Amino acid sequence: MKHLRWVSRVPVTLTAAKMLLDNMPQEAFNQSVRSGYRIALSCSEYAGVQQRWFVVESQARKDAEILYFLLPVYSSILLSELLH
Repeated sequence: MKHLRWVSRVPVTLTAAKMLLDNMPQEAFNQSVRSGYRIALSCSEYAGVQQRWFVVESQARKDAEILYFLLPVYSSILLSELLH
């Protein structure tokens, strides 16, 4: 098992992942060879096992999240203006 290597997506609800995302400086990110993505590397240890975490930032995902949060705000403003 010493040579076992695998990849897993870590849920953001995991405390370590949350802390990493909250404290990851923008300078840690590098442009990916794939357009629209940036990647940062973080090393940690869990239960005596060295881990390498790659944080992948997607511009499309960021744009979608902005729309998700702003759409209700803009909708309520528009509705308010239409009713007055």
